[in-house]
Amino acid sequence: MDNTGEDELQVVLPKDKYDKLISEFQKIKQQLSVLKKAYLTEQKKTTDVQSELQTAKDHLKEKVEEVDILSFNNRRLEKVCNFLSIHLYGCNT
Repeated sequence: MDNTGEDELQVVLPKDKYDKLISEFQKIKQQLSVLKKAYLTEQKKTTDVQSELQTAKDHLKEKVEEVDILSFNNRRLEKVCNFLSIHLYGCNT
């Protein structure tokens, strides 16, 4: 043992088991790379969809406000038209 206080355990594996472990490690490492790329792609898609959703919500909010304003102005015009028609009817009699 060395003076660092760490115990190291060394396991000796047969060459074929070692090669098999290296092969499996490389496969897993490659799969990790593919999964990481897929994750980043899906994350970008999610961000894009969230951005589109926010844009759609903002557009919808604008349209709802526009409808509210138009409805208010329409009711105001109806009242003015009713007043004018009553006034006109009153003048004709």
